Amino acid sequence: MNLTDYTGLDGVGLATLINSRDVSREEVLDAARAAIETVNPVINAVVEMYDRSSLEAPPSTGPFAGVPSLRKDIHGEAGRFVEYGSRLSEGLVASETDHVLERMRSAGVVFLGRSATSEFALYGTTETTLHGPTRNPWNLAKSAGGSSGGAAAAVAAGAVPIADASDAGGSIRIPGACCGLVGLKSSRATPRRARSQGDLNENVHSILARSVRDLRAMAVQLGDVVESDVAPAVTISSLKVAVSTEPWAPRSEIAPEIALAVECVAREIEELGAVIERARPTFNEEEYWDALTIRLCADVHEQVRAVARITSRTPSDEFLEPMTMRYFDAGARVTSSDMTRAFLERDRVVQRVNDFFNRFDLLITPTLQMLPPELGTAGGHDEVSGPLEHVLLGEALAPNLALFNMTGHPAITVPTAMSESGLPIGVQLVARHGMDSLLLRLASELETRLPWAGRLPVHHVTRVHS
Repeated sequence: MNLTDYTGLDGVGLATLINSRDVSREEVLDAARAAIETVNPVINAVVEMYDRSSLEAPPSTGPFAGVPSLRKDIHGEAGRFVEYGSRLSEGLVASETDHVLERMRSAGVVFLGRSATSEFALYGTTETTLHGPTRNPWNLAKSAGGSSGGAAAAVAAGAVPIADASDAGGSIRIPGACCGLVGLKSSRATPRRARSQGDLNENVHSILARSVRDLRAMAVQLGDVVESDVAPAVTISSLKVAVSTEPWAPRSEIAPEIALAVECVAREIEELGAVIERARPTFNEEEYWDALTIRLCADVHEQVRAVARITSRTPSDEFLEPMTMRYFDAGARVTSSDMTRAFLERDRVVQRVNDFFNRFDLLITPTLQMLPPELGTAGGHDEVSGPLEHVLLGEALAPNLALFNMTGHPAITVPTAMSESGLPIGVQLVARHGMDSLLLRLASELETRLPWAGRLPVHHVTRVHS
């Protein structure tokens, strides 16, 4: 199997060939390894490749039987390194395998190595002292997004068809938009989420992909949707849809090309019979950002302390990025009354957004307000005074993503447009709780109407190889 044949198929397509014995699992894995070795020196998306002899044999059948992928470097795989993109965790070995990775393996996925992430998955870009910057295959000077930046860059460049990713505040959707991929942040209340992560957990563990077919198939495997939900044809003539192209962050702007992409998606959905209205959820934004920052500081503090206990390293500038250290220090000062206030504000915001979705079935927004930023401008090295200022700086890029982690609503990014400068543009669709299947149906419809499969980044495996 040559690289053109390999990259021309999505994950389900590769598994179909393997299951029909038109190609062997070994041929596909060899192609994947060759693809990674070809493009990774350019984009720096993969921080470790496993020895061939250490790979476990996947199930012989299944929707992803024999399909190569990468594991995000915050998800543990027993007996292998998990370093969280941090010098504090360098050399750390996982004692057990993450539940979702087990589900992916049971579907036939073969993990070939680890993909880069920002330190402790904290940033909307993937640039660490430990592993260096991950570069966007569309333009090497641009960020691939974060925190699942390595996963996104690898999939966009054709190294693997799908990659393990997670989203606690936009970490699937940001890199998905930066690199021209599809990514779903599922509803909080899906059966699998409740079993494995708890109803209140805002972090979603899934994949980034080039095709909606792969995203849908994995959503079924992970229990985010059931097969019967995704089979019917799209019927949306009864839907009431809100569209927002106004900035959601103080003193920020939306790039005109991005607003135009949102309008284009709205027109396509309107042509399918939906009723369109200009609207967005509203709440006290100043208190929302403050509450988000308090909870983030407390979370970083606990994560860092937990790793420091295991590695016997002292949290300091020697082992942590400068901004991570500021979050850690600020987290030590968070009081119980601060947390109570933050959770009360969260509850108020959740209620306002629930009220909004009592009026609307769907919301269409930009995924990012601006095009992928330059490397070195959006990470943890910015010279700002503290975590709140850093959160606001990052939210100027993507102010309407973490909101839906907080409220638990499902959200998907779809790469429906390209900028004049040759960078992908993502559009976000958000639905009512539990309506993940609707998002997948709409994404599939948009994939047909505004096809993106034929777009290849400048630094794609087939182009680098040729």
